[in-house]
Amino acid sequence: MRILPVGLGLAVIVMGSASAQDFPLHRLEIDSEATWQSDFFLAESGLRYEQEWSWLRWDAAFTYNAYSLEYEPFRTYDLFGFNQTLREDRFAGEATVRPKISERLTAIAAAGIYDGYQNYRRVWLANYYRQQYSHPRFPERPGYLEPDPKGWSASGGLRWEYLPDLAFAEARAGYGLDQVAPGFIEEPRTGSVIRGRSRLYTASASLTLENVITSRMRLLNELSVSDTTERDVRWSWQGAANIALAERWVFRPLGGLTWEEPEFDAFWLGASIEFQATKWCALIAAAEYYEDTGEVLDPFLFSSAAPALKTQRFTLGVRLTWSRWVVKISGGPYNTDYEELPPNSRAFTNLYRDRYWALAQASVGCSF
Repeated sequence: MRILPVGLGLAVIVMGSASAQDFPLHRLEIDSEATWQSDFFLAESGLRYEQEWSWLRWDAAFTYNAYSLEYEPFRTYDLFGFNQTLREDRFAGEATVRPKISERLTAIAAAGIYDGYQNYRRVWLANYYRQQYSHPRFPERPGYLEPDPKGWSASGGLRWEYLPDLAFAEARAGYGLDQVAPGFIEEPRTGSVIRGRSRLYTASASLTLENVITSRMRLLNELSVSDTTERDVRWSWQGAANIALAERWVFRPLGGLTWEEPEFDAFWLGASIEFQATKWCALIAAAEYYEDTGEVLDPFLFSSAAPALKTQRFTLGVRLTWSRWVVKISGGPYNTDYEELPPNSRAFTNLYRDRYWALAQASVGCSF
């Protein structure tokens, strides 16, 4: 798993004035995001519905991703590849239930399922192996199987309000299965190919702390750990803050670290500044930076693993609020800068080349 802060769409929840003691509060959120450049177009749309009583809160979400890629092989190292237009869809659903056990303690149970490739990189790699070992001009190699990516996850936990309205602690544990598009290795003696592992099981746990420091500052810290099949344990920390600088100004810094033995490390940081121009309109500017050491373990072996990466993202946006509705629109540039691939992996040069993306986001939220 790689963390890429491409920028996820954010739908703002509007709290209604109706009392959840007598009638349920309903919330509906719709968000959409598009990221594109010369040969890739990526889109994500989501729909989320939530209902809340004084003793129970539950929500259900549906997400749709569309990947459109102009596949181009790096011909110096891929003699049999050919240009191809790829289009893939991904569908995902998730539901969460939060019943109150007591005034300060809430249980959490969640489950999700998806069907389709997890990201555009996996679409590109699956097509590379398809062209190599299931070429329309040659017989299909023994051992090659068409990928069928899908997965599920389930988690549970507790949220404790250990200081009324000031401090919260949330602990979760989860387990999931990802059936991914595997890599293949050719067996020179027989001409067949050996398929890599396609089913990955992940156990995870996290601890989240939210603290109201002052009337103008709220902090969030989260520590998580995950253990995936045939990988070492991965640890992550991320933090964020909401700081009211003045009556109309809000500053939101964020950052995080990820580390996994033997050689993967990543960090990211960013911030947004929000100005409440009028009662109904807020202007937002945001920037994020991400850097990692890559996933290449042995540069002398043929591998589709990603090299070291740096990304930068800048967005400008506006949020409009009236009655029970919130609308947010934002956009800006997003750049990816990869380190050069090792010689034995140059066939993946066109996947891991530097790119300059455009990013657009829109979301609508209402309560009733």
